[in-house]
Amino acid sequence: MEGVIDNHPALVNEYDELMVDIGRYSNNKVVRYDYELDPINYVYERVADHLSKLYSQESSIHFLTRIKHA
Repeated sequence: MEGVIDNHPALVNEYDELMVDIGRYSNNKVVRYDYELDPINYVYERVADHLSKLYSQESSIHFLTRIKHA
């Protein structure tokens, strides 16, 4: 695409800012990863931790909902 190489730094910066906004203003979890600094296991651990908390919350919500309707 024309202009992508010339605008690469600005595109990367905009992408990073967008990811920060998504993490800040939505229920989505954003994991920052630098392939030059972090081992790939860092990503796996962050995702597993997020899913563990998510499933725990869903279980708690389901349990509380059952008590409320009992």
